[in-house]
Amino acid sequence: MGFLDNLENYIDDSYNVKSFKEDYSAKKKYLDDNIFYIENFISKYDIEKILSEINKTKVQENITISIIPVNGSDDFQNIWGNVKENLKTLFYTDKTYIKEIEENPYTPAFAKYKNDNDKEWVMQPHYDDTYEAKEIPIEGSNKQVGTKTLNGFIIYLTDNYIGGEIVYINKGISFKPKAGTLVCHPGTKEYTHGVKNFKGGERIVFSAFVHEKV
Repeated sequence: MGFLDNLENYIDDSYNVKSFKEDYSAKKKYLDDNIFYIENFISKYDIEKILSEINKTKVQENITISIIPVNGSDDFQNIWGNVKENLKTLFYTDKTYIKEIEENPYTPAFAKYKNDNDKEWVMQPHYDDTYEAKEIPIEGSNKQVGTKTLNGFIIYLTDNYIGGEIVYINKGISFKPKAGTLVCHPGTKEYTHGVKNFKGGERIVFSAFVHEKV
């Protein structure tokens, strides 16, 4: 199949560019040896579709953050299906998987943050490394194994706010991604990170964790 024959996979009738299945490994850019980001991981067209579904979904309110699970239209599921496949290409091996995708494959939960002018951080500095024992199907049988958080990653759906940088406090790195960007970092204490407070628009992201079977 040639390029022209496959245009319908990623351009609609209005010539809006859509996300499609792609190996993004070659598009990684690095903030240090282990923190990378990929711009345009989700297209602007698909971001608009996702945000539309989020706006139609009942919000679970919290003081700082609203968790918004979306089980949207067929159009949304097609978009999310491509996002999942691209994430699997990046992160899945025989021993690694994305916890949130395996637990909720069709209902991703997005996070909408509220600014708080009285605080320095909208998300306090922390690191992602955890260990838990659980049953994971291995070669057709359930076996009790351990998992640990290998990486955390965030996909940014908005950037129309002032501030809101992700800061790696042990590395002296501060970074504000554009909408559509995926940012990935190790789960170790060395990569303790927080999110600075912000003002203006809404900060909406999808965040998840790459787990390793150990």
